[in-house]
Amino acid sequence: MNNLAIPRNSTQILPFGGDLPSYLMTPEASSDLSNYTQGVGGGFAVMSIKGKTFTLVQDGVRTVVTRPDDPDAPASYIEVVLVKANPNFSKVYYIDGYVEGTNNPPDCASSDGQKPDANAPSPQSKTCAACPHNVFGTSMTGKGKACQDTRRVAILSLGQMDNPLLLRVPPNSLKNLASYANELASHRIKTMAAVITRVKFDANEATPKLVFEPRGILAENTFNLVSEIAHSDVVQQIVGLAPIEGAPTLKLPTVSHEQVKEAVEAPAPAPKAKPAPAPRATKSAAPKANSMDDLNAALDDLLGEFDG
Repeated sequence: MNNLAIPRNSTQILPFGGDLPSYLMTPEASSDLSNYTQGVGGGFAVMSIKGKTFTLVQDGVRTVVTRPDDPDAPASYIEVVLVKANPNFSKVYYIDGYVEGTNNPPDCASSDGQKPDANAPSPQSKTCAACPHNVFGTSMTGKGKACQDTRRVAILSLGQMDNPLLLRVPPNSLKNLASYANELASHRIKTMAAVITRVKFDANEATPKLVFEPRGILAENTFNLVSEIAHSDVVQQIVGLAPIEGAPTLKLPTVSHEQVKEAVEAPAPAPKAKPAPAPRATKSAAPKANSMDDLNAALDDLLGEFDG
């Protein structure tokens, strides 16, 4: 039986929006909104590499990235801008081990590498540092760690600059990514966000292992826009540096393929003309003569200089 007695004419409703009433702003009015968001992923897309296939996963829809010249064949590489990376490793742990090609979520995961995420189904420890699975030699192969290190990277297709994606760089690709960063540094490049990168699979590996190659430098106008995206809240959420609060949005114009081509293939500045070599110095030049007498006089002057 319902024991809740509701007096008549007791319900009152205030218009939504505007300033909140004071009773909703007190410390006693605790928040329960997280109860409605736990376990629900953000609205950003993910570039999956499972099965050595680039697959765009967004809003529950999986779309295989295909070759531009053959829409029926999966692409062997993608060319994107690596916009931002989380400096800390992210971690994923499967109690029974990860099975290649499956879509099962990890039993425990950490976006910042410090502690399990709030929505991790089965946290294994209060902190990642104290977790027994975060130790080399605990994996089923006996070499690596049962809890795998990955790096969360926000990537951007220049044809869809309003839709940053998440790329999880797997453990076996972390050294390749670090070597690529060092290669760019050797060319005095200070940020990945200035470079178009080709990401492809190592053909000699059975499991997805990524290789990174530079393809071009962004023109100034495109680089400025990418830099703006790199500092956006959406990208911060993608790489795990900011909590996900609802579906992130990025209000930036979509750049057409024609604009991208123009920006990326901007003509290189013309080389500066080399200065003309200075004329070789001579002890003295014979003055110009207009007659035989003038010529003889000029020769006498010239010979006089040599005689001292």
